[in-house]
Amino acid sequence: MYESRLEISEVDILPIKPKKGLVAFASVTLAEWVDNRLVPTLYLGAIGVYRFLDKEGYYVRYPKKEVTESRSFDIYHPVNKQIGELLQKKVVEAAIDIFKVISEKQKKKLTEKLNENIDNNPVLQK
Repeated sequence: MYESRLEISEVDILPIKPKKGLVAFASVTLAEWVDNRLVPTLYLGAIGVYRFLDKEGYYVRYPKKEVTESRSFDIYHPVNKQIGELLQKKVVEAAIDIFKVISEKQKKKLTEKLNENIDNNPVLQK
């Protein structure tokens, strides 16, 4: 009998300008253990990372194809609750990590800009 041991081997986050709660796109690589090495097996892209509009936190949405105004179909989605929760957990954790890095870079840039303005302003140098 064949036993598969899949795991999420990579999560990539691409932040975007927020629009209607959408703040990033994610891609996930699933990999399988074969002969004691991790072999990439499946790539899932275009996963939307959304910020809740009415509370703190993030959630994911999987891609859909709009056929008509009233009809669409899923391109792919988790087939059970456990994998859905695992994918959501990993993607949201990666997104939060990226947003922290971006936030720290923005803070540093703003601080540098403020310090530069203070250094270049003779009134503030007294």
